[in-house]
Parts: sequence; C-alpha cells; structure tokens
Amino acid sequence: MRQTRARLPKVQLDIFHPHQPEPDWQTLPGAVREQTVKLLAQLFREQQQGLYEAAEQHKEVDDE
Repeated sequence: MRQTRARLPKVQLDIFHPHQPEPDWQTLPGAVREQTVKLLAQLFREQQQGLYEAAEQHKEVDDE
C-alpha cells in the first residue's frame, strides 16, 4: 500500500525589509542637507578624477 505524507504548508521567508519611505529633503535639518551636498560634491570630484586618471593611463598605453 502506498503511504501518503501530510504536506506541510509552504512558508515564504521574510528576507527583505519593508520599504522605508524616503525622507523629505525640505524637512531635513540644514546641517544635514549641507553635509549631504558636500559629500556628493566630493564623490563627483573623486569620480571625475578617477575617470581622468584612467583615461591618461589608457592614453599612455596606446602611445607605447
């Protein structure tokens, strides 16, 4: 005779955090907004410098 096993219900694990609403820029304190802008500007400058250096290295390799 064939045995039938009781099937357990499948459970979906909650592996992701629920979406958090983004803060409204205007409601952030001025110091936080100022620091954010400074950090973003620094990030962009570093990215620009990195791209420039990579292009210079690529140019040097092509010249050889």
